[in-house]
Amino acid sequence: MGKNTALTAPGVSGAGVPPPLGTGSGQTARLLAALLVAATVGAWFVESRSPLAGRIRGLKPFAVWSAVLPRGGDAPLFFLSLHQPAKGSVDLLYIPAEYKLGPRETAASAYKRASPGGGVPAARAVCARLHDLLFTLPALAWLDLGQPRFIYEEPAAFPAGDPVVVMRRRLTAAHSGTAFWKRLPGLLRGPGADAVLVPGAVGPGAGDLPPRLRETAERLAYALELHRTSPRSIRPAWLPGETSLEPFLLRILGPEAGAPRPADQPVTVEVLNATVLKGIATDATKVIRLRGADVLHSGNAESTHPGTLVYDLTGRFENARRVREMLGCPSAEAVTRVRERTLVEVSVVVGEDCAGVGRREPQGASSQR
Repeated sequence: MGKNTALTAPGVSGAGVPPPLGTGSGQTARLLAALLVAATVGAWFVESRSPLAGRIRGLKPFAVWSAVLPRGGDAPLFFLSLHQPAKGSVDLLYIPAEYKLGPRETAASAYKRASPGGGVPAARAVCARLHDLLFTLPALAWLDLGQPRFIYEEPAAFPAGDPVVVMRRRLTAAHSGTAFWKRLPGLLRGPGADAVLVPGAVGPGAGDLPPRLRETAERLAYALELHRTSPRSIRPAWLPGETSLEPFLLRILGPEAGAPRPADQPVTVEVLNATVLKGIATDATKVIRLRGADVLHSGNAESTHPGTLVYDLTGRFENARRVREMLGCPSAEAVTRVRERTLVEVSVVVGEDCAGVGRREPQGASSQR
């Protein structure tokens, strides 16, 4: 008899028999899938043991203090992130060096006195004092923020500009988009929200994990929460002084936080030119007036500034966001910086990035000619 010369399709062995399941690319794909499932389950287990993740799942607010000391700096920049998972929002507050902790004491002077060597102990001590100052106010006795967290970092540099705007950009750049997953291992190795502000305090659910694994769980929970938060939901602000502090905190933490302004109620605005060019404030005034703003004053800013800032002066961030959208310049940033006495609600400081905004063609206009 002759040999069997039947043709077989590529990837098929013998007389139409598929190759064994454990060979070739099929085995590799299954192995990768198994590793992915194992990693996902492992990450879920680790995160689920995090006290911080427990607050997030329970939609409870929490606070994260950050001290950022650029290399070669004398004192850190202090920030407070107030997270409200139920609202999907983060209020990012900057505490300037001259912020008063007492009649003759500022955040900067307190840092210098807190520890001879400065660094983590001194920064933690200042943040702890600030936390007590803010959240022992009688009007906030109802507020439960759990164990406040503390992050300390020493970056090579901190870009120039409004500090809270720079910090917001750093957070969104690190935690937004699909590239976040590539950056995640580095984020878990870097400074994270694993440390509580008061040393030795451990939240419920943390005691059943080894310390190193607990740190990873807390950092993972915080990184994922920032990734889930829309950049639009991060509201940057300068912490106001004593006179405006309590109403400001009630406004951002209370049930009416973020309530939209009635459409028929115009926002009062001033427009300032922060460039060396002429006519910039006039152009911006025309644009936002046409879109419903009540511009009461325009003129020159005290100094030049490359980027446009739209300041909310009354503690209502939505006003600044609304005027920013009227301006129609995507690079403009909305920020709350409460002014104790003001005749306007919003101050638009026009930088070079939005210069001549009223003269620009609408997108796609040139292609329609």
